[in-house]
Amino acid sequence: ITKKRKSRAFNYAGWGLLAICCVIFMFTGYSPNLSFAGNGTSVAQVNGESIPYSDFSRYFERAEEENKGAKMTSEERTNLQHRIVDQMVNRTLILQAAKKQGIAVSSAEIADYLMQIPQFQENGKFSLLRYKQLLKSQGMNEARFEEKITEDMLVQKMNMFYVRSAQDDKFLQSQ
Repeated sequence: ITKKRKSRAFNYAGWGLLAICCVIFMFTGYSPNLSFAGNGTSVAQVNGESIPYSDFSRYFERAEEENKGAKMTSEERTNLQHRIVDQMVNRTLILQAAKKQGIAVSSAEIADYLMQIPQFQENGKFSLLRYKQLLKSQGMNEARFEEKITEDMLVQKMNMFYVRSAQDDKFLQSQ
């Protein structure tokens, strides 16, 4: 989108197209009663990529736990389900855009990030044993956890990419 900065119209058209794609994918692929889960394997398709029902279920359970004291009406529950699917679709779109832009996260960046997480430290230093034990106690394996960390870092990089791009556009417009 931002490679052809010579034309402001191209930039605006590109951003507009991205926004339209996000809106389209937010409102397709599911219905209010969660029958969108189809055969139980995915909740939505985003540009041919499936969003697994198991991931949706995990996010939904976490959201329910956060609201454990509050009783949800059927409508509130449905709205929560839709918000979660919307967030998952948006995240998938962002990850796809990162891949398309050639934005990646290195192994060194992941290692640096993991070493900074206080829960994995003993006496102020990263502990591989503690890392493995905590993941195991939460029913996660290292590969899946690091994949999620990578995705989170990619989303952050894409957000910074968009912010910088918008700042560059403002600078070019003021010239």
